Amino acid sequence: MKLVTVLVQRDTVAQIPLTVRAYEVPILKLIHGKAMVNATSEAEIETPEGLNAEDEFDRLCLRYGYNAKRETHWAEMAYGDGGAEFEAAFKKATAVEKKAAAGNGAGAATEPPK
Repeated sequence: MKLVTVLVQRDTVAQIPLTVRAYEVPILKLIHGKAMVNATSEAEIETPEGLNAEDEFDRLCLRYGYNAKRETHWAEMAYGDGGAEFEAAFKKATAVEKKAAAGNGAGAATEPPK
């Protein structure tokens, strides 16, 4: 599973480093603004056993909360109702581990794509 470390620029002084799963970055960009969320590194970890897209989408809805103006969860704003779009992002993030295990050295940190 791909993890991404990002810096969230809260104001002119405060930068908050967060390490999140790759598919959480679009939600952070919706909440804070695209220019305020910048990837600094990536790493591969083993996907937790039993993790599935449906339960993970529910966790994201709870973690990032509700946008009262739009009357929907932030995760739903990023991925619709958690259907095909989130499923694809989830599979992409968890498939990376399988490629790394096949010969690229799982667990190695890399620089984010430019």
